[in-house]
Amino acid sequence: MDVIDKIIEIEKTKDLFSYKDAQGLPLWDVLRYDIIKIISARTNPQSQSLGQRGKTTSFIKLFLVNIKLFLKLLFIPSKNVWIHSAPRNINAQGVYFDKIAEAVITMLGAKAVVTETGIKSPNLYKTYPLPEFLFHAIYTRLLRPRLDEKYAYNLVQLLNDSFNQKVITVSELNKIYTHFMSSVATLDFVAKRVRPKKIVTSDGRYKAMFWVAKKYGIKTFLMQHSLMDSKDGTVCGTCPDREQGLFPDVLLTFGNYWGNYMKHLCDVVVIGNDYMVPSFTDVKSENKVLFISSMYQGRFLPSLVCEYARRNPSVKIIYKLHANEFSKKQKFIETFKDYQNVTVYSQEYDLRQLISMSKLVVLISSTVFYEALTQKRPVAVWDHPEFSSLTRMHKGILNSHVFNTVEELEHIAKDCQFEGGGPTFYEPFNKDVAQQLLQ
Repeated sequence: MDVIDKIIEIEKTKDLFSYKDAQGLPLWDVLRYDIIKIISARTNPQSQSLGQRGKTTSFIKLFLVNIKLFLKLLFIPSKNVWIHSAPRNINAQGVYFDKIAEAVITMLGAKAVVTETGIKSPNLYKTYPLPEFLFHAIYTRLLRPRLDEKYAYNLVQLLNDSFNQKVITVSELNKIYTHFMSSVATLDFVAKRVRPKKIVTSDGRYKAMFWVAKKYGIKTFLMQHSLMDSKDGTVCGTCPDREQGLFPDVLLTFGNYWGNYMKHLCDVVVIGNDYMVPSFTDVKSENKVLFISSMYQGRFLPSLVCEYARRNPSVKIIYKLHANEFSKKQKFIETFKDYQNVTVYSQEYDLRQLISMSKLVVLISSTVFYEALTQKRPVAVWDHPEFSSLTRMHKGILNSHVFNTVEELEHIAKDCQFEGGGPTFYEPFNKDVAQQLLQ
C-alpha cells in the first residue's frame, strides 16, 4: 500500500476532516497536501533529494525585492474585480502570461486589478506581484503561529503509528500551517486595499484565497474546474471525492474536491477555460516522440532521453522545456549534442502544436498528460521511484502507459495507438457566467 492509499484509509476510519481551529478553518484540508509530500519523501528511500533545490537568491536580496513589491501594493487601485493570476506560460517573444486566465483578463481589461504569484517579468499584462516572501519571513521569524498543541500531537502520533515509523513531526506541521497563514495575511492585505466585490482565480489549490474570500463575503469565480473521474479518466458530473485521493490538488484544480467542507468556504462560481479544449486534433502525427520537462521532476529526464536517442537514432525526439527552464536552453542543447535526432524547444512552438505532431508524449508528472490525451495522443509516464505517488494517478487511465525501463518505453512507442475519442477534463469557458463580472 502506497502513501496515498494509506492516507485515504486513515481518512475513512478517522474523523480528520471535521476538526477546525478557533477561526473555523478545517485544518486537515489545509495540511493534507503538504503532509503527503513529506511522508512520500520520508518513506521512499530513493527520495532523499526531495526538497533540495539548486542555488537560490539570497535572503537579503529577496527581502529587499519584496519590500518594493509591498510598497507598490500601497498604491494598488480599488476595483470591483480582483484577478489572481499564475503566469506559467511564455509566448514567442519571451513574455510571461497566464493562458488559463487570459480570456477573463482580456475581457475585463482596466476594469480589474491583477495580482500574480511569483515575480514574472516581462508580463503581458499589468500585474502586481505579491510580496509573499516578505509576509512569510515575518510569520516564520516573528509571529510564528502554531497549531493547537493537542491537535498537532495527536495528528503526528496517528500518522506515525499508521506508517509504523516516524514520518512527520509537530515542527513540520507547524511549518505548513505557518506558510498557509502567511499566505492568508498576504491576500488579506490586498483585499483590504482593493476592496473587490468579486475575485477571479486560476489556481484552485490556493486555498488561502478562498479563506480570505469567505472572511469578506466576496463572490469567487474559478477558471480551472475538473470534470475528471480519477479511476478511468472519463467525463463525470462531479470532481473526484475524497475517497479517490490526491487527484484534484495535483491537477491544479478546485472543482468540488473539497466536498461538504471546503467548497462552502466561499461562494464559488465556475467560469471554466478553453486551455484544455482540443486543438490540432486532426493533424496527422509524425514519427516523433515528445519529452516534457517539468522543473524538478524534469531534471531526471535527460539521462532517459540520451539512452532512448542512442538506441533509436531514426526516431525524431523533441525535448520541450518547462517555462522556468527557458534560460537554461543552451545547457540542455549541450547535454544532447551527441544525438542528432534530439531537438530542444522552449517557446518557439505552441505546446499543443508539438503534441499534435508527435506520436507519443513522455513525462514524469505534468498537466501536459491531460492536454495530450485531450488531443488524442497516447502518453508514456516514467514511473521514477522518487515520484511514485504522482505516477499512481496515471495508472489505469485509457491511453496512459506507465513504464520503468527504456526497453518498456521502446515497446510502448512501437505499438501504442490511441483508443476511443479524446476525453474532456475541464469545463470550457462560459461567456455567460463571465458576463457576471461586468455587472
